[in-house]
Amino acid sequence: MAISKESIKSLHAAAAHHGLISSGNRDKLLALVFEQTGKERVRDLTEREGAAIRARIRTLGKGSVPGMIRPGQLKKAWKLLYLLCEMDPREGVSARARMAGAIKALLKIEAPKTGDLFRWIDEKMGARLIEGLKRYAESAGRKKDR
Repeated sequence: MAISKESIKSLHAAAAHHGLISSGNRDKLLALVFEQTGKERVRDLTEREGAAIRARIRTLGKGSVPGMIRPGQLKKAWKLLYLLCEMDPREGVSARARMAGAIKALLKIEAPKTGDLFRWIDEKMGARLIEGLKRYAESAGRKKDR
């Protein structure tokens, strides 16, 4: 049986509560739906699949999507970036702009101008980003000590 409008609303509410939908961007929710069912749209789900997706969403931590950058990785990346900003301040350049630049330089991905910078970054890329930010911070620390 096709999923009802009420079930779709309930699924979207659960996804929003757990950080899978933000500012109208449903990519994380749709990635989860595709991973679990192979379907590309929520309205193509059955009631049973919708219930399974809702149950899966409840098991996730806020902002966590299987296979994508983990919340702990996000926290570490921002911590390293703010450390870098302290050691090597750049006049008129925001932390967000610096993170977007690091993503572009290290991962060869053009980060979105608005919304989630980490939208397309998976867990492995998150690890590469963190390692690159560590190298940047170490380099800035050496320059500061001179």
